[in-house]
Amino acid sequence: MTNQDITRFQTVEASIESWMAFVEYALASDFYKEALEKLGDAGRASRITLLWTYLNTFSEKDRRRAEEDPEFFYFYARGFIDELATCRYRREGYYDHDTRSLFLGKIKAVLRAQMEDGKVVRPVRYLFLTHVVRFCSNLSFIIESYDMYKDYMFRLRSRVERPRGL
Repeated sequence: MTNQDITRFQTVEASIESWMAFVEYALASDFYKEALEKLGDAGRASRITLLWTYLNTFSEKDRRRAEEDPEFFYFYARGFIDELATCRYRREGYYDHDTRSLFLGKIKAVLRAQMEDGKVVRPVRYLFLTHVVRFCSNLSFIIESYDMYKDYMFRLRSRVERPRGL
């Protein structure tokens, strides 16, 4: 195994571990529980919870601005997607094929771990994981999630304080 292979593997492992922590945090959040209760739709609730979790990684000032200014949010979302370019498929073909292959294999393994005998046994976690994959690879998905989030936050739910420690 070359140094490049080791680095590639470590990068993918770190990314997957970060996603898993991100999903576990979002799943356990009161925000998700409330969104699920109010929306009655696990798909929408998971998408807006992932976006809420992502926004809570911003500074307080930037989070508020991102919630109020779609162009500002778009700037961050585009940067987030571009940062993951080495793993993401691109029609233009300029990405690292080996990293992409390793990355897809790892994601498939994580998703398979949510299944037994071909059936999803942890459907909510599986849903979150599939949404996180799309969130990290599809700008349109992020923008749609942002629209859902804004609709939820400003129509169905009063503003919440940012959780401590973020």
